[in-house]
Amino acid sequence: MKKILKLIIESVFTKHYFFDNKRHTVSEEIKEQIDDLKYYDISNLIGAKKEWHKNLNELVDNLKNGKIKNFLQLDVIRRTMYVSRANYTLTQLNYLPTKKYLKENFVGSPLLFYKYPIYSANRIHHQFHLYNFDIKFYDFIKDINFIFEFGGGYGSICENIYRHNYKGEYVLFDFKELSIIQRYYLSNTVNKVDFNKIHFLSDLKNNSNLREKIINSTSLFIATWSFSEADLNTRKLFTKNILGVFDNYLIAFQLKFNEIDNFNYFKKFMLINEGVDWELKLIDNSISKNMNQYYLFGKKKSN
Repeated sequence: MKKILKLIIESVFTKHYFFDNKRHTVSEEIKEQIDDLKYYDISNLIGAKKEWHKNLNELVDNLKNGKIKNFLQLDVIRRTMYVSRANYTLTQLNYLPTKKYLKENFVGSPLLFYKYPIYSANRIHHQFHLYNFDIKFYDFIKDINFIFEFGGGYGSICENIYRHNYKGEYVLFDFKELSIIQRYYLSNTVNKVDFNKIHFLSDLKNNSNLREKIINSTSLFIATWSFSEADLNTRKLFTKNILGVFDNYLIAFQLKFNEIDNFNYFKKFMLINEGVDWELKLIDNSISKNMNQYYLFGKKKSN
């Protein structure tokens, strides 16, 4: 009975027509980008790369069928980057010292948390990550002016950070299909001044000044269950070009993803980047009781 009541409450408060989302606009640029999307041939792909491109084909199909305004209702989004409901949500909520940043906007039609239907489980989850990082590096946002997020989901962490009065630049690196979602979400949630500081990248080509910009900034690299789901060739490209030059790191990962042993991968990564003070931390109130999840926090050592 309790479960049925939860579902009813979630359904009522999540219904698209309960909220005025006519102001949530899909720009002509986004419409053109959706029209230009192509399906991937995944017949010769394997492992993590095949899994992600299969998901992207599903996303392309949904976008071409006009479902961008309700993208948080899509199965592919729920499976890959959205905590819709979880048994640890209330524990994470109670762990947070303030609920100041938790009020949900209604862009994308998020599923709201049945106990507090002005929040969502996903926003609580993301604020939980930022708070844990802030415990390690007190009031970190005031010291940082350049953030690079690998695999930015639909832009929720980015929007959340700007809620914390972040004033710097923000780069979201992701597949072009997800960059479209991020552009739509953020253009309808952050103010124009902040939106103009956000850059959407889908490859490292023609971005030769990116490394120099990171080096000349007080920078933060964010990757929550994203770098740990990338194939090894993509990881190698990043470690070769930019990954070792950031000042701060907020990474979250699972022990294994498909054929990749993430725990050993990140242990080696820590040893290679010895100029950083690292903390590998088991996540309390983790995503899964059956598979441990970890934070990897890092801050460049002082000279």
